[in-house]
Amino acid sequence: MSPDKPLQTFISYSRVNQQVAIRLACELKSAGFCIWLDQFDIPTGARWDDEIEKALRESQIFLFIMTPASIISDNAKDEVGYAIDHGMRILPVLLEKCEIPLRLSRLQYVDFTQKSFDEGIKSAKELLSRLVEETKQMAESSSDVYARRESKTVPTQHRSTFEQIQPAPDAQRKAISKYITIGMGMGIVGALVVMALILRPLWFSPPPTFVTPTPTKTVTPRPSATNTAAPTIVPATPTEAIIRSFTEDFSSGNNWNNEWSLVFRNGDPRKQDSFAYAISDGNLVFDLSYKFVWGYFLHNPSILFDNVEIEVVVADLRSTDIFALVCQYSDQGWYEFDINGGGTFVTRYVDSMDSALDEDQYIIDQGFIPGYQDSVAATRENTIHTSCNKNVLNLTVNDTELMKDVQSKFILEQGQVGIAVRTYENYPIHVIVKSIKVKEP
Repeated sequence: MSPDKPLQTFISYSRVNQQVAIRLACELKSAGFCIWLDQFDIPTGARWDDEIEKALRESQIFLFIMTPASIISDNAKDEVGYAIDHGMRILPVLLEKCEIPLRLSRLQYVDFTQKSFDEGIKSAKELLSRLVEETKQMAESSSDVYARRESKTVPTQHRSTFEQIQPAPDAQRKAISKYITIGMGMGIVGALVVMALILRPLWFSPPPTFVTPTPTKTVTPRPSATNTAAPTIVPATPTEAIIRSFTEDFSSGNNWNNEWSLVFRNGDPRKQDSFAYAISDGNLVFDLSYKFVWGYFLHNPSILFDNVEIEVVVADLRSTDIFALVCQYSDQGWYEFDINGGGTFVTRYVDSMDSALDEDQYIIDQGFIPGYQDSVAATRENTIHTSCNKNVLNLTVNDTELMKDVQSKFILEQGQVGIAVRTYENYPIHVIVKSIKVKEP
């Protein structure tokens, strides 16, 4: 390892703790640490397993986020085993109370369960800084020992190498005779082999061999997302009666229920019973009471946009709540802007409603929302604004610009607009939507 190259820290976590992992990585990066996180550092289209192995080989410090989900994850177990077997310095972070794995139980760890998130971040920075310094000192010590060994010299007061290895005359003659005898024997054997090969066709006449051709099986590959534009969706022909810019305030007298429909992305149909929504005091209120529930609230499918702005005002967005804005929604895919109450965002392209959750989501941008605090977010209204113009995306949260004219390689011509609420293992979730404003520029 080059002394000038910063030490790299690999973050291992369970998918259900993704938002916290992203926020932790952003905090450590902003403090000057060299952090590797799959959500940041694996390019779209790369082989996931290969990139993980490469990152582990190139990292010197291993940070493991411990939760009930991560300690039973096969992928996390493999990564922890690699770190231990290859002598990486390990920093466990106890995010949720769980049984600490035996191989990590003797290590000093950061306990987020006994302090606030900000205090936990501070402790993580201090302990990681100490590990970095210790690792550097060990590397420098090893280099000094190696250099001292290389610098040692041995006196050369002996005869030359040629003089030392010269055999006695009798021994030399015997060795020459031995080699001549062996060479002649090998020559005779070689000649016999060549003659046998030449005469073989005269001794044997093998019957002709008939080869039955094997039918070729044609495999049609499953279509996948590419960097080219998705097929254009032909929208319904708009009429003068269709309103393409509107504000939905969920007042008692409007017809909002006729314009919006609920769609579930994944999972057991029985989970739909745990997804409840209602109008209360002029607000749209969501209550999710089970884990891994993904619900999309989509606007009129006859009104499609290729260029649209969406602004949503959400209240009481707690640290475990996940709320999203959706644009260009169609069978070809859609863009999704996830806002986590803990202060992070993830913008992604999703390629179909029926696709596997992890394999068919492509992260476009993500990060920490500057100045966003749990205590503040839980007591105020949060204004989330996004715009989608085919593949050019913008995102602003509470007047903080997070994405400006970011271009996605996935081009979506047009689609519906909507919002989404979801749980991972963090439930129940309670989200209050005060208004939705849709505008066509």
